[in-house]
Amino acid sequence: MSSSTAAVDFEKEYSPSLNIKRFQNYEKPYEKVVQHFISQGKAATTLAFRNHKVRENVRYGGLNDNQLVDIIYNDSEFGSPIFAYIHGGYWTSLDKSSSGTFVGPLLEQGYRVLLVDYNLCPTVTLEELCEQIRNFFKWLQHYAKETQPNSISICGHSAGAHLLCQIFNEDFLGQQQPELYAINHLFLISGVYDLRELWELTCCNENNKLGLDAVRAEHLSPLCWSYNKKLLLLHNKQDLQVHVMVAENDSSTFIKQSHSYAEKLKSIALKKILLNINKMSKTLQEEDTNSTLFYARNEYYIGNFLGSVNFVLPEQGTASTELLSYMYLSYLAIDSGRLVASYVKEDNETPLLAFRYMHEAFEQPEKIEDILSKLMDKVAIDEDETNIWHIATAIIYCYNNQFENALKILHGSNNLESMALSVQCLLRMNRIDLAKQLMGKMQEISDDHTLTQLAQAWVALSTGTEQMQDAFHIFQEFCEKYKPTPLLLNGQAVVHIGLERYEEADAVLREALTKKHNDYDTLINLMVLAHLTGKSSETITRYWDQLQQFFPKSEFVLDMENKSAEFDKLCSQYSVEETLTQA
Repeated sequence: MSSSTAAVDFEKEYSPSLNIKRFQNYEKPYEKVVQHFISQGKAATTLAFRNHKVRENVRYGGLNDNQLVDIIYNDSEFGSPIFAYIHGGYWTSLDKSSSGTFVGPLLEQGYRVLLVDYNLCPTVTLEELCEQIRNFFKWLQHYAKETQPNSISICGHSAGAHLLCQIFNEDFLGQQQPELYAINHLFLISGVYDLRELWELTCCNENNKLGLDAVRAEHLSPLCWSYNKKLLLLHNKQDLQVHVMVAENDSSTFIKQSHSYAEKLKSIALKKILLNINKMSKTLQEEDTNSTLFYARNEYYIGNFLGSVNFVLPEQGTASTELLSYMYLSYLAIDSGRLVASYVKEDNETPLLAFRYMHEAFEQPEKIEDILSKLMDKVAIDEDETNIWHIATAIIYCYNNQFENALKILHGSNNLESMALSVQCLLRMNRIDLAKQLMGKMQEISDDHTLTQLAQAWVALSTGTEQMQDAFHIFQEFCEKYKPTPLLLNGQAVVHIGLERYEEADAVLREALTKKHNDYDTLINLMVLAHLTGKSSETITRYWDQLQQFFPKSEFVLDMENKSAEFDKLCSQYSVEETLTQA
């Protein structure tokens, strides 16, 4: 391999925005990635500042520079655990204003969050920047002694992870007190631990903004350091846990560096080193070990209902209530509620009884009020960690067009399923403004969650043509990442119809029919498309007949039949013959 080829490969390897799977349908996906990252971070930070107490621009070192930290907290800074975050940006870009994506969830768990800023290269050298971060660690020790946190966690992302490694630099020992104060966890996310390859690359050191040469790059590489045994002893005494983390879609170079650095830390006798690939929190780690639940849930979200059922069936005998819930919801979605009734008996004492009630409500609409009364009693008295009673009750309210009552049931929940259902209710009520606000809160909790992405697409569709293409990309991404389903394909079709791309809409809807020949949304969209493209009345009537045959009790069919009857009545009332008779 020639040196020029290697350089080209490394340019991509060290460009995270070129390795991400999202936004690949955009003309310049790497620019969209960066734009999305910054805009979402700024929005989440602004929201956190609005909803919580803040001490902004607290100085941890220097004079008239960016050695500043924002402290965001609930009621008091005293006593609560600290989570400090050091942003990335290859030491030359970004700042704390776009660092708050995770702040909301941490504050809800009782943390106070510190967003750390620093001067960027080339206004300072990289050595001086590292010195600033050591100033932050020194300040943090004093701040902790004043405010008595019960734990301290520090997180660094990308270049921020490199800077966080200064806590292992023997230069730090000279600044330190005899003991480190309660630093319990370090989170090194997609870090850069070896600068010997990247210092010559344009993607991260254009015009040598970092002021490096081969010797200085090695000196600043955590993988190349000698580690002071006295400092390591202090860390081990505090039972420090180091989490070296990297995303599965990071480049092979980033993954290799994380592996190498984790092994380096283990080799120097740090006791607790955890290497995680694509596991960014304890919650996600636990979910991964129970992958059946993750996949069953995700298949249900994207409309692959049989796929969801097939994940659950092999474990049905030992499955948790939460796992079974997605099988029953999927059965209801494919109009197989009788299976729910056969599995869930009337004397069932778990929240799964809610799905039997849902089946009864769908089959006997005249009994909905009685069923809702039973469900409301359960919502009021039953401690439901799975959220099943609330979701089932809200779904039945929506089925009965009682969207305000559904919102009351779901109000105040930080459960993403409840929030996504609330977004749908608000859109049905034409409250796009409130739906956007709620979608923003979902993004603050988990921007990449399937439901958050779908909610973003729903809002974009409702907003109009300017935002529709964003919705298309979300549906397209899910089709490529998982598999096309009628739900995802109909989402794409609605975008095509809204943008008057009728041929593309027809092709997508034909594909949806191959997935399910009598899909409700597909038939409706085909009928609408036939009207818009001037198809024959026979074609339109064929779709209408199928809707009446397969979905005689559906809202769309009943509404159309009522409108048709009203139209016939008006025609009869105002016909020429009727008018002459009256005369």
